[in-house]
Amino acid sequence: MYGTSTLTTKGQVTIPQDLRLMLGVQSGDQVFFESIPNQKTIKLKKAHSVVEELAGSLRSKVKFTTHAAERRAVGKYLAQKYRQSFTK
Repeated sequence: MYGTSTLTTKGQVTIPQDLRLMLGVQSGDQVFFESIPNQKTIKLKKAHSVVEELAGSLRSKVKFTTHAAERRAVGKYLAQKYRQSFTK
């Protein structure tokens, strides 16, 4: 499937409607651009957040009072796992 669009002075393009429908992207969705080495070509994909895809799929006995507390705990765990310093 092909489509054309004109680059604006701000470097923006409009993804043609047929391609948006094929990708399943809507206003506000994020897209991922990947350049193909040694070619003047890019791939466009709908960006998926791994966190969003996995949200709620794991159960834990640990209960957090807020999402911020949960993020801090995960950050500390990952910092220890990968031996990096943790900051707020």
